[in-house]
Amino acid sequence: MAEDPKLLTRRSVIKRLAALIGGTVTASQLSLLASTAAAMTEDSAPRFFGEEQFAMLTRIADLIIPETDTPGALGVGVHHFIDMMFAEWASSERQQLWVDGLAGIDDRAKEAGMDSFSAGTPAQQLELLQALDHEYFEQGYVPTFFSGLKQMVLFAYYNSETGATVELRYQAIPGDYLPCIPLNENDRGWFWNGYSYGL
Repeated sequence: MAEDPKLLTRRSVIKRLAALIGGTVTASQLSLLASTAAAMTEDSAPRFFGEEQFAMLTRIADLIIPETDTPGALGVGVHHFIDMMFAEWASSERQQLWVDGLAGIDDRAKEAGMDSFSAGTPAQQLELLQALDHEYFEQGYVPTFFSGLKQMVLFAYYNSETGATVELRYQAIPGDYLPCIPLNENDRGWFWNGYSYGL
């Protein structure tokens, strides 16, 4: 059976992301993780996050990388992949950091007049995330929970088959070095395996 190019099933992604969130992976466990990722669907129930937390994660991922002429974060299952990694491989400290971090975003939403982040309008949700994003840059790139969440979404998305080969032009093994390549207005950037997005 051919792999669904929209799903995050590459072994290298799983191994690198497991290390990122505080877990370890053995070679014999990679196949199981890949199978689990491949089995995830939009209807899959969250395995680590509670329903409200998962709804927040889903909405935030969608706002960070929405669907345009290419699939967005939800189209490649970023939210399910992150949930799986926290269920299987995140350290207890990292798990608690994310639970507290999502609660912090919800608290900020309430301070902004929303009943909760998920209950806010799309415009209110986007405004809040933009404010959190601006704070990261204004404070001199000091890491925050939201900056880490955003990096995780970007990492997961652009290491998916769709993110790498449809959104970008993926090259597992770069060819000749060509320093000056004419680009058209709508050209996409090249993508090399190993870029970490600052994680």
